[in-house]
Amino acid sequence: MSRTFCFGCSFTQYMWPTWADIVVLSERERGNQAWNFGMCGISNSGIATNINIADSVFNFTPEDHIMITWTSLHRIDRLEQYWDNQLNRNVMQWEMRGSIFGGGKPQHIKDWIEHEWHMETDIMNNWTTMRTVDRAFKPQFQGHIREPLLDSDIVDFDLNPEIAVWYKSYYSKNKHNLFDVDKKNMWNKGQLDDYVEHDPHPDPLQHLKYAESTGVSITNNVKQLIHNWQTEFLNKGFNGEQLKEQIQWRDWEMPRINTICTELNEKYGVESGADIENYVWLWKQVNPSTILNKII
Repeated sequence: MSRTFCFGCSFTQYMWPTWADIVVLSERERGNQAWNFGMCGISNSGIATNINIADSVFNFTPEDHIMITWTSLHRIDRLEQYWDNQLNRNVMQWEMRGSIFGGGKPQHIKDWIEHEWHMETDIMNNWTTMRTVDRAFKPQFQGHIREPLLDSDIVDFDLNPEIAVWYKSYYSKNKHNLFDVDKKNMWNKGQLDDYVEHDPHPDPLQHLKYAESTGVSITNNVKQLIHNWQTEFLNKGFNGEQLKEQIQWRDWEMPRINTICTELNEKYGVESGADIENYVWLWKQVNPSTILNKII
């Protein structure tokens, strides 16, 4: 029995089925163990932390399959803790704030961005994070969600061209770009174009195409499941404006699950969706002794 672990941001864990959910469903159908530990809004350093946390809990072996879709630069998150009454102890968890350029940031974050944040430093931190994970865990699959640096980024931030070329070449090397989706064919060939303008996340069928590029064989049952999920979603009669009204943005959080996605995820056995139970469960397994034993 093999084990597969998927990590990433909202392009890995979202309201509707993602490439990771599709991989997990296919692996479980074959009788293997698989988990999606993606988390909306998380940074690359947060993804790397989750990989290390999962390693401390599951004790990765060379036979395990680690699959990652890296996220974009300039994201903010930090470690928080809360009291869990059931466990009767504090539990750690990442607080995701998304892109530093997103709206709604508190003043102290705005001050930090203005006085402390530096593009070259951000690039180096992301490169270090990805390279360290690459060397330590030798992932079976690595992808990314967008172009690493746009030409406008280089101009706007007066970025050293050599650093830009160096980072772009590493970020893209042997990594599949999930942003290479055909938006014209998203959501039934443009049926929800007005919504797509506001939400660039690929639809389930685009995620299916991406999942098929990971090297994991997607079962016919799962392929049909994803087609049925999307067809039924569209048959509910939701247009873009109605969908936008159901998706509520609160402070810095990514969009939360809406009624129709919850219903379909439960019907078709999609465990992830916008439900973060997997992610919360993972961090609840962590305490100083598990980390210490791993280090020793």
